[in-house]
Amino acid sequence: MNIKINKIYQIFIAIFFIQIAILNVNAAISPIDDSILKISVESVNPYPVQPGEDFTVQIRVTNTGQQLANDVDIYFHENPYFYLTGNENKFENLNICSGCSSDNRFYFTVSSNTKSGEYPLIFKVEDDGIIKEQEVFIKVTGKPQMIFNAEIEKENIAPGESIPIKLNLENIGSGTAKNIKVTPQDDNFILEGENLIFIKEISPEKSIEKQINFLVSNDLTAKPHKIKLGLSYENEEGIDFSSEQSIGVDLINNVKLNIASYQWYPEELFLNEYSQLTVRVENLGEGDATNVVVEILSDNLEGNKKAYIGKLKEDEDSAAYFSLKPKTLKKSDLNLQITYKDDLGTHTIKETFPLNIKQISHAVAYLIIGIILLLIVAIAGIYYHNKKTNKKGAN
Repeated sequence: MNIKINKIYQIFIAIFFIQIAILNVNAAISPIDDSILKISVESVNPYPVQPGEDFTVQIRVTNTGQQLANDVDIYFHENPYFYLTGNENKFENLNICSGCSSDNRFYFTVSSNTKSGEYPLIFKVEDDGIIKEQEVFIKVTGKPQMIFNAEIEKENIAPGESIPIKLNLENIGSGTAKNIKVTPQDDNFILEGENLIFIKEISPEKSIEKQINFLVSNDLTAKPHKIKLGLSYENEEGIDFSSEQSIGVDLINNVKLNIASYQWYPEELFLNEYSQLTVRVENLGEGDATNVVVEILSDNLEGNKKAYIGKLKEDEDSAAYFSLKPKTLKKSDLNLQITYKDDLGTHTIKETFPLNIKQISHAVAYLIIGIILLLIVAIAGIYYHNKKTNKKGAN
């Protein structure tokens, strides 16, 4: 009987130690649950944000583990896009029980230099030396601001002419400008080719150059004018923006002098004989010509070779008079020179016309013939008289 009891006792003892061994093995392969912290972003308000604008981020830290989380710290990792201005609760040395959570609201300001785009906010939680990160991307919608610079590629512009312009469109704002339209606001300056300039988009701090031409109305007067241009565009959210700029242009008079006609009197030129020359000058351009002078540059002509007209108004004409005689029979031309002044300074026009110089005029020829005839008559009379006298003496 005792032997049976001892065997049963030994078996019980063996089973007990086996159970302990199994428990020790399970404890070795299955660690005790610790605190497990999870960070989540509950809200961002407002969203999206704009440069210089304030916004808040609601953060929740949850302990999903089985033990108390001690001395928990939560902080924001700084970056150049967002500035932390405060938080609702002090998030340091917190104790978060298993299955519990803690909320906090962080206050930020978007840097005024931030351009449109998505930028990360990184929150870090530290528990017993272990750091975890949670990243949230904040969308920033900047405000576009379009301007332009214009370079006029022609020095002197008159009414009725074309103005070539190099137009540089630049976005100096913080947001992307889309569907950009540039439209003339003045009917006196017509955009050649199209009635507007269209650009799909320009990113912040970027620019696009366009070559354009404006046709100036003939009705404008010669003085400084402004070419008004309207700018319209949208931001990334489809909100419309508009502005207006001007290009300064100084229109000048476009004086055009022309020799309308010239006339000799008598019509034929004869060697060493004075003839009267009339030169008529007209102003076919716009504006007044002053100090108008007509000169004869032909070396083979002598006489008064310079005539002063003075002022010629628009659509006005005037005559210059000369008394000239050819010096030789050599082939030569009538070289005319006109000088005048306008808004641009002094100008010179030269014209050349052929000269047909004859040796003697018809009047001189008739005189010579008359003289010759008189001489013949005189000689014939003397001869007849002498002959008659000699005949009487012989009788």
